[in-house]
Amino acid sequence: MAYELDSMAKVCYLKALHLMIGLNILKGWCSYVMLREEIISDTLIKHYSDAGFLIRQIETGALYGEAVDLRPCRYTYEETDIPENPEEEEDGEVDNVEG
Repeated sequence: MAYELDSMAKVCYLKALHLMIGLNILKGWCSYVMLREEIISDTLIKHYSDAGFLIRQIETGALYGEAVDLRPCRYTYEETDIPENPEEEEDGEVDNVEG
């Protein structure tokens, strides 16, 4: 049976969900995950890491820089420790790779 939430209940649910996602036990220490969700429209939601890492779709293992899904979203995501742009040096310039 599906339940319809009023707007205040939806806000509380989203805040609790973000808190649960935000705290993650990783390799024995507590770290803050920078996975973000942004509602784009009534039908679309965007998932991304604001720390510059790839995100992994848990159900498939696929890696993305950002993912846009239909709402309600049937997928869940987690932040990885893989940089989104691994070829960038610390000074922000891209390495020239000869092949």
